Amino acid sequence: MEVDPTWNSAFIKGCSKCRLHRVQHFNFKVQTSHSQRRFHLFRVPAASSSPNPLTSGNRGIDRVKCKYCKKDLAAATANGTTGLRQHLGRCIPYKTLIKPPTQKKIHFPSKDKHELEEHWEFDQQLIRRALVEMIIVDELPFSFVEKEGFKKDWKLHKRILNFCPVTSHKGEHMAESISNCLLHWNLDKVFTITIDNASSNDVTVRELSKQLNMWRTNIMDGKHLHVRCMTHILNLIVQEGLKEIDASVKCVRQMVRYVRGSSARTRSFKKCCEVQKVGCAKTLLLDVPTRWNSTYAMLNTAQNFEKAFNRFDFFDENFKTYLATHVCEDGSVVGTLECDD
Repeated sequence: MEVDPTWNSAFIKGCSKCRLHRVQHFNFKVQTSHSQRRFHLFRVPAASSSPNPLTSGNRGIDRVKCKYCKKDLAAATANGTTGLRQHLGRCIPYKTLIKPPTQKKIHFPSKDKHELEEHWEFDQQLIRRALVEMIIVDELPFSFVEKEGFKKDWKLHKRILNFCPVTSHKGEHMAESISNCLLHWNLDKVFTITIDNASSNDVTVRELSKQLNMWRTNIMDGKHLHVRCMTHILNLIVQEGLKEIDASVKCVRQMVRYVRGSSARTRSFKKCCEVQKVGCAKTLLLDVPTRWNSTYAMLNTAQNFEKAFNRFDFFDENFKTYLATHVCEDGSVVGTLECDD
């Protein structure tokens, strides 16, 4: 008995209470085409004395036969489909015919009908060379890779490869540590290295370039291996510009450092803010010299507490003494708080 492949799922769902139809529905899902049939459905006549009305008389008992190992299996509704799926997992002739999935090939029709049709396969090296050629021939700026059309459906991956202790900041030792990290992760191709302008970093890049030459993976002989850190350069520019208001910045920095120096001073400063009705709920921030935006954050937050700083000496008598006597990092003294600060 073969299942009629013209039955549709709507008809099967309409009579889902019929056990026989559910058995045939399973076979309809399995026998989608002659080439994909895995089981053959047949009916074994049942004795007329059977108490089950679905198997009595001419209805019979539904069973299936595996197409590959020819084993008979129960196909009644009570048996379900799990046993059939498990049988496919155990059927050795069936598993030998399963082919592993392979990468699909893009088919391009030949322009000349007389020529043989060819198949194109993806090659990473050819694609990379074509991209470089496009940039050089069309004189495209490197920033075009940041455009939406180029980055469509692309995801930038960022990975932290390793944290390793460095006992010496000499360029040779740091280059050795980075080389060991690359070998550990089986990486031998490095396009660029972005670091700041310290002299030891110049030695590091030079030694790494020699190592990449030994591995024969140094792109363009390392001419563009060292990329200067743009944020570090920007920080140097901003720090140079802040020298114009250096006295005021140092005064604010010292006041913030004093308040944050202990929990008792912090409580006194909060009490001063309540008395002066300072409604700002932000926390005082202390900047760090390597991040210019932290100086902006410190000044931006401190200006909200100007009234509290002006009256803080009434809550902490050592406040003005600290400003007048404490020596800054550059050896200077801030002095008393001025209105211009």
